[in-house]
Amino acid sequence: MLLPKVFLSTVSAIAILTVGQPLAIAADAPQSDNANSIEEIVVTARRREESLLDTPIAITAMTGDDLAIRGITNFNQLAEAIPGVNLSNISAGAGRSDRSFQQITLRGFVPSSTLSTLTATFIDGVPVASPTAVASVSDPARIEILKGPQSAYFGRNTFAGAVNVVNKMPGEEFGGSVSIMAGSRSNIDIKGSIDGPLWSDKMGFRLVAQQFRKDGSYDNAAFTGQTLGDQETTSANLLLTLKATENFSAKLFGLISMDDDGPPVQGMASAFEVRSVNGVAVGLAPGSTTNIIATNGSMLAVPAPVGAATAPIIIPNLSNCMVNGYRFGVTTTEARVSRPWICGAVPSINNSISPAQNIIPADLLARALADPRHRVVSPSQGTDGYGMEREYKHLHLNLDYRFGESGFTLSSLTGLNAEAWSEIADLDNYDTRLIANPSNSTNPGRLGYWDFVFGVERETFDFSQELRLAYDKEGPFTGVFGVSYLKTTVWNELLNVSAESLHLGNTAPGPTTGERNFITGGVGLNQVRTKSAFFGANYQITDAFKLSIEGRYQQDNVVGRVSSNGATVSAAASASFGVPAGFYPGLSKIAEKTYNNFLPRVIAQYDFNPDLMAYVSYSQGVNVGVNTFNTGFLSLVQQGIDAAVGLGLTVVQKPEELTNYEIGLKGRFLDGRLTLQTSLYKADWKDQLNTQGALFINPANGAITQVSGLKNTGNVELTGVEVELQAKPTDNIELNLGAALTDSSVETFATPLISQISGLFGTEFRGNQMPGSSKLSFNLGAQYSNAVSAWEDGRWFARADLSWKDKIYVDASNINWIKARTVVNLRAGVARGALGFEAFVLNAFNDANYTNVAPQNVLTPNFALTGAYSYLNLSLPELRTYGGRVTYKF
Repeated sequence: MLLPKVFLSTVSAIAILTVGQPLAIAADAPQSDNANSIEEIVVTARRREESLLDTPIAITAMTGDDLAIRGITNFNQLAEAIPGVNLSNISAGAGRSDRSFQQITLRGFVPSSTLSTLTATFIDGVPVASPTAVASVSDPARIEILKGPQSAYFGRNTFAGAVNVVNKMPGEEFGGSVSIMAGSRSNIDIKGSIDGPLWSDKMGFRLVAQQFRKDGSYDNAAFTGQTLGDQETTSANLLLTLKATENFSAKLFGLISMDDDGPPVQGMASAFEVRSVNGVAVGLAPGSTTNIIATNGSMLAVPAPVGAATAPIIIPNLSNCMVNGYRFGVTTTEARVSRPWICGAVPSINNSISPAQNIIPADLLARALADPRHRVVSPSQGTDGYGMEREYKHLHLNLDYRFGESGFTLSSLTGLNAEAWSEIADLDNYDTRLIANPSNSTNPGRLGYWDFVFGVERETFDFSQELRLAYDKEGPFTGVFGVSYLKTTVWNELLNVSAESLHLGNTAPGPTTGERNFITGGVGLNQVRTKSAFFGANYQITDAFKLSIEGRYQQDNVVGRVSSNGATVSAAASASFGVPAGFYPGLSKIAEKTYNNFLPRVIAQYDFNPDLMAYVSYSQGVNVGVNTFNTGFLSLVQQGIDAAVGLGLTVVQKPEELTNYEIGLKGRFLDGRLTLQTSLYKADWKDQLNTQGALFINPANGAITQVSGLKNTGNVELTGVEVELQAKPTDNIELNLGAALTDSSVETFATPLISQISGLFGTEFRGNQMPGSSKLSFNLGAQYSNAVSAWEDGRWFARADLSWKDKIYVDASNINWIKARTVVNLRAGVARGALGFEAFVLNAFNDANYTNVAPQNVLTPNFALTGAYSYLNLSLPELRTYGGRVTYKF
């Protein structure tokens, strides 16, 4: 296998360096003071300032200058530039690809639920609700990406790692900057900052404001003249600092960010051809005129209507294989069903048909959305049409008191976050205007064509408080002890504004009397309260050998509540799942569980000399998700209850667990002109949560209904190697190289939706790769800068960055995948004194390969193709973008 070879090679390299290093560098050699050496980066991965190369943790850190010179302005670009890191805006079941869904993946730890978070985000060490906040901190001092479980110092949701954004401190003198960027597709980015002392040298401030907007890269195939993927963000953040005495300091930081995005951009690769025959959607089997109808999970072939072969194509067929999956995917005793599917690399889509978003009459949708019933976001603040409105607010206060020269410092971190967003998308994801609305024939006045408009609204609020006492004084021992509290509340609702609910003759807000309420309910409201105590002890056993022992005792209390529609638990459901029968009003508590875990980390570090060190570590992580309770099936009819029992669903699940082993090497070479970081890890992921789903027929109306929930069905082994190199071979040239092998091996896996397609169960997935992450990735950057001979204080630079990420599998069956991507960004600029100008080209060679993928169901009026996955939802990349930026510093 590749990993053992890589492991042996790494160990051999460490051994060679260990033996050979004293010959090259004296054991007591000081660190380089060469003015042209690579700048040292200070990080706070262990809640205190340490040199990046002296910290025994795998960390990728980028300073504000690094971000600026590379032109990184959002988290998608950051993830693109760092090997082993992915950011997904799409997920199975979500049905959308936009900024309302952002999931960070480190080291291949892909969350298996749209609402699960395995990588936590922080600002100045204070937890924040989502990556939205990270992207909203304009012009930070640095961004730290900590890899591997970080439970000991950072707490909940740091299962795979943590992302910490560190604010830039105010300067000692008054100053600031203004920058204006203009580019193709109406790209505009205006940013201004001002900072300095406030009233006295004991107080400081830093204020940053930014306005950004751009048009999307793709035309809407359903409505020409409109682009998909338009984005607009307005943000502002303020930092206040106080140094009241030599021993007491305080930092108060607040930010507000508002997004106003247009309809999302996503592609559709369907395994079925759909035609419109006199306004009726007909799904045809590949290569034939046989009509495909879903019958409770299986595909039934019947003769197609007359004229189907020549009727207008609504959705083209891109299938290239027939899979032999199971009817329901629940047991291996089920009959096999042959279905068309897309195998191998996902092909290119027809840009004249996809991407597409139906844009129904704006006033009609606005009237429906004006109904405040069960809304998470009020109609005045939420979206009034296709697209997304989001508001994010964050506030934190850091207080530090140093007890004289004793070495003790008492710190308090208090944080508040509030995020609310409202998003409407065309869930069917194709032009449906040639398909008649069946409801219009029985209820004239409704929208004439069929459409499945769907929305999601969410409100997240969290409060955190941490107190810690640190000891850091000259001597062999340093340590920290603290306690923390974190409360997170998440309220989700789904909005079904389909054509069945939209009435052309309705002048009053919301549906007319007798029409279905367009609020369908959703996940509901969930709360997690986390109380914990943590410690870290570091001891210098010898001049070269250090030992760190860390840990956190964590208690998570999870409360699950029903959606705003309420729920009625039947006697049958009560008997099967242990939940008391009866009616539960909207948002009332239906389940509660407390989890107790101790999460240790032990690190042994050996310093070969002041410029080279190696470490080994052992750590554990746990994921107690905010939305891991299953409550949606409790109010179903008996057939739904039976289906849930057949899936083995329970209301409460076990938390996901992780054990991580790591070895690393860090050092400086060639008089500080070369730095190296490399790490090798092995992680065992147990009790992975996966979605279980099945269909049943409601005897009351004959409707096919899905029951779904999360279940601990996965075990995965993840292994990998990471390398980062920075070099400054001459005073004018700077190089950086990063590479990652992110390998994974499924040991056991189960989800019926994938078994329906693949025919695989449990251990039959063994050896397959996890989806959603590239196995191999690397980036290479090169920059040349020099003085402008004609200007006394002028300089110019030219830079190129290349990022490559390997193919990404669609799911754990590894039947299909999206191709590898290569993105090249070019920048060049000139500066004279305070004034600078640069030009850039992003994605210079216009790589159009998809950035991510998720399986979905083709939606038609009779839901004939929803028995199993029938199409792939594709995240489309930003195409070539060019522009320029002017910056003035004062």
